Amino acid sequence: MNDIDDSELMMLTDNVHCSSQRLLEEHEAHMAAEQNRKDESQSQLEKTSKTLIDIKSGVEHLTEKLKVLKSVCRTVYFYD
Repeated sequence: MNDIDDSELMMLTDNVHCSSQRLLEEHEAHMAAEQNRKDESQSQLEKTSKTLIDIKSGVEHLTEKLKVLKSVCRTVYFYD
């Protein structure tokens, strides 16, 4: 059986700690990038939702105008 002296054990422990720290930093960087992507997507979703609501309101407005116009056309046709 190989005996590991204190200096070798300390070096192994430091290597594991450095690897763990580097892995943690990589994951934190990835998480930050994904958070930015999520924030950008959320912003785009909000803009798109607002646009859709505006379009829906416009279509409803035009529908009401067409109903009035249709009613007027029927009245004019009926009296002609």
